Amino acid sequence: MKRASMVLLVVALLLALLFGGNSISWGWTPALAVLGAAVLASAGDRRSRGRLLDWLPLLLASSWILYRCAISPVQELARADALLVLALMATAWLVAGIERGGAALRCLYDGLVLAVVANAIVAFFQWQDPEFSWPYDSRPTESLSGLFSHYNYFSNFLVGAAGLLAGRLIFGQDAWWRKALQAFAVLLVLALVPLSGSRGGTLALCFVGLLLMICAVAVLFRRRSRWFGLAAASFPVVLVIGGGLGWAVLNGIQSQRKSSEGLISLVDGSDRLGWIELGLATSKDHFLVGGGSRSYSWERNAKWDQAEFGWNRENEPFVHNEALQAITDYGIVGLALIVGALGLLVWRCVEGLVVGTAERDKNREDDAVLAGVLSACGAIVLQSNLSYVFHMLPSVLLLGLCLGLTVPRRESEIRAFWRAWPVGVLLAAPLMWFGIRGSVALKSLWPVLYDTRGSEQLSREQMSERYETARKYWPGYRVAELEGHFYLGLAGKAEGLVADEWRDRAIESYRAAAKEHPYNAVVSVNLGNALSTSGRYDEATREFERTIKLQGKLEAMCKGRFYMAQNIHREWYGRWTKERRASEALHEFLRAQRLLEEAKEFVMPGIWWRDCLEFEKDLDQSIEFLEGAGITPQAPEPR
Repeated sequence: MKRASMVLLVVALLLALLFGGNSISWGWTPALAVLGAAVLASAGDRRSRGRLLDWLPLLLASSWILYRCAISPVQELARADALLVLALMATAWLVAGIERGGAALRCLYDGLVLAVVANAIVAFFQWQDPEFSWPYDSRPTESLSGLFSHYNYFSNFLVGAAGLLAGRLIFGQDAWWRKALQAFAVLLVLALVPLSGSRGGTLALCFVGLLLMICAVAVLFRRRSRWFGLAAASFPVVLVIGGGLGWAVLNGIQSQRKSSEGLISLVDGSDRLGWIELGLATSKDHFLVGGGSRSYSWERNAKWDQAEFGWNRENEPFVHNEALQAITDYGIVGLALIVGALGLLVWRCVEGLVVGTAERDKNREDDAVLAGVLSACGAIVLQSNLSYVFHMLPSVLLLGLCLGLTVPRRESEIRAFWRAWPVGVLLAAPLMWFGIRGSVALKSLWPVLYDTRGSEQLSREQMSERYETARKYWPGYRVAELEGHFYLGLAGKAEGLVADEWRDRAIESYRAAAKEHPYNAVVSVNLGNALSTSGRYDEATREFERTIKLQGKLEAMCKGRFYMAQNIHREWYGRWTKERRASEALHEFLRAQRLLEEAKEFVMPGIWWRDCLEFEKDLDQSIEFLEGAGITPQAPEPR
């Protein structure tokens, strides 16, 4: 059963790479379903997985996050974070039950080799054709990203896998052909990470090398090896040479990115510092317990100040620093518990490498595991201070592997059969429930979102049914919003009553999305525009007022004031031409003009979009005509 569970775990890891190398939670679900099956397959294993005290820091951190997820205001985002926590716990629990030198562990490392090679193959095709994005239809970057949506996530996973494999390669006792495969995978990572252009990944890769050198010196000292003196003496030389090589590679990446800034921009870039400062400003309102799952994504809007943070038109939902992200979402309590769990992992690695355990042969297996875990975990955590890598399932699974591999082995302890099942079922049940439901949603959405050729073969009714199925099995604002976009697009291609029907369905979808995520300014402005084009101007006005409140000073993100001004002009232009209410129309046109002036205050000087310029020209012409005709503005009666 141990080997079967490891095979399933490797399959889950590969599925996580294939569909889940992004932050969209339904893409993770095939991997989660298989991970749940792996947990069930391992639940009957009577081998000890450590004592409760060994798991206490991780249990406390996980319990706190799950509790905060349960009471978070946006349940789709809370569900995503909760699934990541459950996946991490399940992976750690699975790995904690395998022998350090057994076949199950070798199977796991073989899976890591396979994962690296799979990413390398896809990256090779991307090097030949930057638009290659299998299995998805497109990707948001032209840099090498393998099976991931971005090169930073790609490099983070590869560096973590390389750390684990390098520890096994240097200290393990595998057959020569396995060591050759491990060496091949490590060499692939050494080439791919710099080629991807990820500075954080390259820095993390250098950190892997540093940690492995420290581990090697510590192990030689503990074993009282005659090579210890030579290793200790050569350590500074290797450090200087390696540091110089790493610096040269990082400078080469800077040149490749056509950046005139020095390497200090890696941590001192205006965008990165802006995100950190904004995260700190956001966390002050609930520093102790946080604002809930991914609350930064909407709370940031109210804290944005051009004078302090500059101009921004992005709707970036993450801080790009996982420690600060933990504070904004789960408070300093959450961060302290996470640091405690990771600190225990580091302590176990250091203690095992410096002090060792009982038998020399076993120590060699322990050294291979602990050196790999320390270097892998140190590297991916380092890069997590530069990107939100732990909001992706593959990196979370790697972290779960590291945590599980460091749980103390007590071979003499045998867990009663009945005591293993409750934990296994408790972990497997939600993973399989959400995994199966999410997989149905992913299957429904695949041809309409990710496969252009597949969508061309579907009728409008079939595509509509697929959105409805996805909403049924994976409720939340994302699918509802995408469904609204789909219906609004159909309305734009139709005429008359048919267009009205599609537009009404879009409004229904946007309302459902707004109900699921009442703090999302983008959903609000989309709903307002759909209402406005349907002639429901009063409802649209209320929605645009809500958009303006939600977007804060980030007018460039949603253009709430612009669209509200457009809605006013659309309504009162009709009333002026059809009902001859010229005075009231002029009053409202002037109000729309003031909204445009307000909007310009929150947009970078010199930046004003084409549709804004065209509308502003039409509005000015309407005002000039009425004022030229001697019309006096008069406020309309309240409705």
